[in-house]
Amino acid sequence: MPLKNILLNLAAISLGVVLPHTELIPNFGYSDPILLFVWLGVINAFIAGSVYHFLMLYFKRNLWYSIICHGVYNSLAISFIYFDYL
Repeated sequence: MPLKNILLNLAAISLGVVLPHTELIPNFGYSDPILLFVWLGVINAFIAGSVYHFLMLYFKRNLWYSIICHGVYNSLAISFIYFDYL
């Protein structure tokens, strides 16, 4: 699959799946810093998902490398939160 199609698919997924869950329409009681943190989470998820997708393509569509890297990333993030590093 050409790179152009991959990027178009990622953009379509981010617009169709990620953006509706980002609270783009601020509710009463939310302030602007909340929206900033939401967008940082969207950017983080997009970069991480792109890396996992690249790993899958690099290793000839073997999904296990992406699954293991995703688990390691989540384990590190939860550990950092638990030990107050984040």
